[in-house]
Amino acid sequence: MKLTGLRAANNEWQHGQVQAELNRQLIMRRKVLPAELGRMPMDLMELRHLADYKPQSVTAKEAKRAYNRAEKFLLSVEIAMGVSR
Repeated sequence: MKLTGLRAANNEWQHGQVQAELNRQLIMRRKVLPAELGRMPMDLMELRHLADYKPQSVTAKEAKRAYNRAEKFLLSVEIAMGVSR
């Protein structure tokens, strides 16, 4: 990760490892990202798994909310990295 120096073991990233590093380094220690983003990637992944693998579907309202949350997360990371759209 450009912001933390974390490197993937054997070029393979584990979701939990990335989530932990995000919280530990970028939210708690360096305060580069707001705390409200801490669980957001895992929450969005859980919703995707629900939509992809479970019999119940995700409503349009839930999908729109997830999209907005993902946009907010990505924008916050881009700002932290100094990237402009």
